[in-house]
Amino acid sequence: MKVLKLISFFLFFVNLNLQAQQNKTFDSLTVEFNKLKEVSNINKKDKTILKLLNSLYDETLQADDGSLSQKTIAKYQAFKEDSKLANWPVFYLFETYQNEITQTELGKKKNNKDLRVALMKILSGELIDLYQTIPPIVLVYMGEALMNSGANSRAQNHFKMSLEFYPESIPLKVYSYLLADDKTAKEALAADLTKNHKNHWMVKQFLTN
Repeated sequence: MKVLKLISFFLFFVNLNLQAQQNKTFDSLTVEFNKLKEVSNINKKDKTILKLLNSLYDETLQADDGSLSQKTIAKYQAFKEDSKLANWPVFYLFETYQNEITQTELGKKKNNKDLRVALMKILSGELIDLYQTIPPIVLVYMGEALMNSGANSRAQNHFKMSLEFYPESIPLKVYSYLLADDKTAKEALAADLTKNHKNHWMVKQFLTN
């Protein structure tokens, strides 16, 4: 039942009425990604990349200080250096998204909103195909991509649905708070975050400072 619910959630995201240019970017990126998969080691039984994504989430987004352990850094570096590792295309999509954000923030390239949305759509679909799940870090990034594209109402729905799968996710709660229209819901989220997660870096940044 949970898998079917997750697939329905993913289809909701994929079928959003996005701009034509975003759909064009999605289609062209999908072709490139499928070509990459054809020459890659795809193994649904190998969960190394899934565990890495969960570690990245736990340490950088869910933890109070948001710092990576040396162990996780080493595992991330291993994927950067070896494209023969199982399910490396998942890492490729994730790394491409990370690089897109970094290069934009450094002013080295323009903000490619279409690419961010397309990357998250394809990454989510691939993770469901491999593992029947979407890790919380990807759900956070999906919502951020929607916000970056100006689709705040869709991002709001996205974060609300994501919390059904990860109700204890602090980042998902913070973004739900930031986008909430309902005053009562917004106050409830603020009360929860400031009472139970006051030391979290996102709570400090968006609620208490």
